[in-house]
Amino acid sequence: MRDLRNLLIHQGFASALAMIWETISRDLRPVPATIRHTSGEADTLMVQRARTWVVDLRHYLDEETDDLADMPGPALNCAIYFCSIVAWVSDHLPGGDPHTNVPCWRRPGRKRCLGDIFAELQPGSTDILWQCPLCGENGVIRGWEGTLWDRSPGLHAKENR
Repeated sequence: MRDLRNLLIHQGFASALAMIWETISRDLRPVPATIRHTSGEADTLMVQRARTWVVDLRHYLDEETDDLADMPGPALNCAIYFCSIVAWVSDHLPGGDPHTNVPCWRRPGRKRCLGDIFAELQPGSTDILWQCPLCGENGVIRGWEGTLWDRSPGLHAKENR
């Protein structure tokens, strides 16, 4: 973890993410998945889990209240997770600490990943890039401006709050 912090300090967030992704992508291994045919036979295929999330936060919101919409538990958990990343990044603008207080939610091998999410506003854009340095779970969050979790100092926040 000390090497990662030194890399972040000396080379910046984008360089650190690129180096982490290069390291992780070399270690990606397909996992077995069983497919059952209608005849009852089973085939085992090697598939790889998707590791990148592309999220528009507006898809999780109720249009009337601007709060989280009524949705099933797993979708609500996703929404809360992404909203917590948005709240951290927008609260620490501009150029805040990319090490958030949001723990990684991935469970490789049914064991919780012990990493914390690193996230930052992409320069020249309103996209929030995030990644877990331990397991490689990553993504981009869009459409967060003006939501209840936008804590940026008056840049995009709604006036009626």
